[in-house]
Amino acid sequence: MLIDTSRSYIDLQESAEQRLSAVRGLLQSLALMNITLADANDLRYLSEAAYLLTEDAYDLAKAAHHAALREASQR
Repeated sequence: MLIDTSRSYIDLQESAEQRLSAVRGLLQSLALMNITLADANDLRYLSEAAYLLTEDAYDLAKAAHHAALREASQR
């Protein structure tokens, strides 16, 4: 994922929150799934998507932190 680090804190934070919300939904689906009936590929795909979304959210949160520091220093 490429992150435009010139974006505002709020833009980056909202993007991070969007991804965290998506991963939360995926993990909730996984938790409610009957594992004995689940296809191994489906579990792998859900896990991979959750991992990628979490990684993106983490990177966006770090970028948002840097943006907040940048914006504070410009005041």
